[in-house]
Amino acid sequence: MVLVENLFHSTGAGSHRKVIDIGFFFLCCGIMLICSLFFAILEDELISASSLKNEAARLDIFDRRFGYGAAEVHSTLQAWGMRGRLLYLIIELLDGALYIFAFRGAFLVLYNRMANVIEDLHPKLSLIAHAMTYIPILIGFFDMLENMAHVIMTLHMATTSTSFAWILIVRFGSTMNTLKWTAFYLCQPLFFVQALAVFIMVVGAACRIRKQE
Repeated sequence: MVLVENLFHSTGAGSHRKVIDIGFFFLCCGIMLICSLFFAILEDELISASSLKNEAARLDIFDRRFGYGAAEVHSTLQAWGMRGRLLYLIIELLDGALYIFAFRGAFLVLYNRMANVIEDLHPKLSLIAHAMTYIPILIGFFDMLENMAHVIMTLHMATTSTSFAWILIVRFGSTMNTLKWTAFYLCQPLFFVQALAVFIMVVGAACRIRKQE
């Protein structure tokens, strides 16, 4: 029941601040690990199935890149071929249906738990701590929009890379991709700073209690 409640709240349908269950955290980590293994297997198969006629084309999936252009995407999709594009759609399905939710859920547990500790020990900093809990939600939002663009531009690959409507989809996907990775890289030092602050606060509180005894 607790796991179901945490899943409900982590989707954004409920209050994301209630996502604190450690069992839910480990479940999400397990799903992320399994998905990552499938991503690696599917991407290797995708690259193996790709045509090597266009040696200039990048064969790695778009999700791993930091932005991309229409010509680059078009050459990659052509090099992948029909089978490669199908494998990529499976990767996007796993990402959108499982990995994004697991990522968001796992980090919500961590951010919420740290925010609760900060609120108890230093209430003045609670507003900042709780604001940090929106980071995984924001990353998941960008990732979901990016996935939608990837699916559309893969299913409706233009005959040439100069199709206006198709270029707009690619640019949108590239923008979401760039925002996703920018938020992800920026949140890493913020996460470790917050974790260090929580550690110092907890140790300080424990020392004060010990002195009082």
